[in-house]
Amino acid sequence: MKQMDLGDPRNVPIDVKIVQIRVGKPVILEGPRNATVLSGSSVLFRCAVSGDPEPAVSWQKNGRSLHYAGHANYRVLESGDLKLDNVGLADDGLYHCIARNVKGMDYSPQARLRVEEPAKLKGGRSVYNVSWGSSVRLECSAQGEPPPVITWFQDGEPVIIIHCSIRLYSVTDSVFRMYLF
Repeated sequence: MKQMDLGDPRNVPIDVKIVQIRVGKPVILEGPRNATVLSGSSVLFRCAVSGDPEPAVSWQKNGRSLHYAGHANYRVLESGDLKLDNVGLADDGLYHCIARNVKGMDYSPQARLRVEEPAKLKGGRSVYNVSWGSSVRLECSAQGEPPPVITWFQDGEPVIIIHCSIRLYSVTDSVFRMYLF
């Protein structure tokens, strides 16, 4: 058995105990984190707090208080977390929680919620009947968040265009297809 030199401070045995102390003033132990979700999804923002007495938790979006009126798509859970259901583009923004009791308050850093909308074609025709050798203008319009990139293909090869329409002169039997990315 090896002897320890107790004169060397690196060799002094110590007893370590981990104790959870509830401080009086509110402290946010874990705040919300940035999230990116598709429209129609749900998201949960965390807000774990400590304090004595137990702090009340409230939430703000873009600097304005969120007030649950029973019909909104969000609610503050007993844990202090914020649950948003069926999110839409209007829910996109900066969120943070506030812990408050009689001894003070604490603010979490802001978390960004980015809501994305899948690409969708808007209106327009999908089939054109054109006489051989005549001209036709093919147009398309799409919406989504982030805004979709529209790519036209002719006979399986991408066609480089500047706008969302393409004008064909002297139509042949080529097939044009449009894809959203």
